[in-house]
Amino acid sequence: GDEDFFKACIGFQREFKFKAVSTEDMRTYFQEYTPLSLTGFFNQWIKEAGFAHFDILSARQAGSAYKVTVKQTPRFNELVYRNVVTKLTAFGPNRERHDAQIVIMNAQQEFTVECPFEPVYWALDFDDQMSDAVTTDVAVIGGTAELTMEQGMVSKINVVVPGGDSLLLHAEHHWGPADGTYGKPAGAHLSTQRYWNIGGVWPEGTQASAELIYSGLKYNNLTYGYLDDKLIRITEDSLILLYRPHAKAAWAEVADYTKVTGSLFDKRGLIEVADFKPGQYCLAMYDADLAGVSEVPAKSQFKLYPNPATDVLQVEFAAKHDCCKVEITNMQGQVVLTDKLKGKIKTKSIDISTLAPGSYFFGVVTDNLAYDVRRFVVE
Repeated sequence: GDEDFFKACIGFQREFKFKAVSTEDMRTYFQEYTPLSLTGFFNQWIKEAGFAHFDILSARQAGSAYKVTVKQTPRFNELVYRNVVTKLTAFGPNRERHDAQIVIMNAQQEFTVECPFEPVYWALDFDDQMSDAVTTDVAVIGGTAELTMEQGMVSKINVVVPGGDSLLLHAEHHWGPADGTYGKPAGAHLSTQRYWNIGGVWPEGTQASAELIYSGLKYNNLTYGYLDDKLIRITEDSLILLYRPHAKAAWAEVADYTKVTGSLFDKRGLIEVADFKPGQYCLAMYDADLAGVSEVPAKSQFKLYPNPATDVLQVEFAAKHDCCKVEITNMQGQVVLTDKLKGKIKTKSIDISTLAPGSYFFGVVTDNLAYDVRRFVVE
């Protein structure tokens, strides 16, 4: 519980002030504040690499109760997390709420929940009390609205709710593999890095659209770094967006979406979803060859300076270079400047005086292959 936890935090800092301390010291000290064993928690959540990841597989009525199945697919490890105390939350058509505490012990587990009303939506850890591989956003929307859910990784959500109703929108971004057990388009390679679960209480007649960002860049940034780098390694030509209404349905390609690629070689862009609705979404690639090469050609490797820059950028290659072009894209993935290399050269000056102040990406296109990038700032 929070009360005992924060008492332990305060006491721990006082006890070990200006002293060397180990993880085992912390476990031993915190153990004094609870009758429950903390050994399993520390061994799995603290000492092991990776993140726990949970999702609801199914929910069905069984007499006067409901059977809800929860599954685990951890990120960066293959552990089965045990003694995980969390909540299943049921929502009714008028957003009435019922919580049921559960203890997860297995990789897949069914729970029986008594609910005083007929649920229209089930959520796991709705209040985000676990530090697992899921980031979420929640909003209650009435009438017409536009919003971005940064933690849910959904942008430019445009919603129209009919009449005087309100929409409870719950966007979950799962940093775990999309499950193709129940079917997928032939030849499609599902993302092993992430998928979305869009839920909540949606009044009949609600209309919504949204944008999803994709990026194959290996870059330390929440918005576009390490999102789809294992899926998009050369070009996004065969990238598709899949949808299914629930976790036990087969994946199918979304009927109405637009892929805004910008550059064909920077491996990032936007997907505009015209009919955004509750269910699960994931990215997939049709062409395995385009999802199977990750090395950037040695002759395309370069240094870029100065950064920040004002009027001129210098690009320096490891060796003399020709037969390629340089490409600058903005934060939206649009190509704003290109320049060709002429003759074998090792360095080249790029005029950027026409670019507005802001952040950009710089890449070198060689043999029509995707490139590594350098982020730079124009002052």
